[in-house]
Amino acid sequence: MPARLLDIGAGSGEFLNQAREFGFEVYGNELSNAAIGSARQQYGISLSPMPLEQEPRTAFFDVVTMWGLIEHVLDPLSIIKQAFRLLRSGGILYIYTTVWCLYDDIGLGLAQFCGWTRLLDRRITLAHLQLFSKEAMRKALAAIGFELCRMDVVCEYNFPVTTYLESLGVPTRVRSSFTAALGWLIDRGLFFRNNMRVFCRKPLA
Repeated sequence: MPARLLDIGAGSGEFLNQAREFGFEVYGNELSNAAIGSARQQYGISLSPMPLEQEPRTAFFDVVTMWGLIEHVLDPLSIIKQAFRLLRSGGILYIYTTVWCLYDDIGLGLAQFCGWTRLLDRRITLAHLQLFSKEAMRKALAAIGFELCRMDVVCEYNFPVTTYLESLGVPTRVRSSFTAALGWLIDRGLFFRNNMRVFCRKPLA
């Protein structure tokens, strides 16, 4: 029996289409009518606009994914709680989201003490509603009941940093050293435009 995967905020269904090719039984939740129509037309995938609170399939899914979603909603914890409810015992939740970092600390400080909000506005009010730090994400997942399996912080604009360095012709040895140094900065929140990849599990009953 194929594993059941639910993508919350599924967009036009690109990820679900790929997951289906890997053998998953795919389901999607999406509020945009345009995206729902595109998923149906391009991939033959039906997405549900139903609010997650009304989704009746408790403990049904093996995997729930959220790609670039929780930073754009007013109450991200409510969505993560619904994911917990919908996952079967032992099921996996994957979250990809922007992470709070040094850039945001600087922006917050300037906003609080100088009244200059441009940096903070670009990251939060104009682009994102809420950002989690690594520690805040750990605490939130634990409070909901998830077991954290893995958390990685990466610097990605559209491609990983190594891809850009390779395209610029940077030698492999230099590229590896630069990537390792940058990874150290990113992991400690000392670089901007970071993203966080989180794998966690609903405990076995």
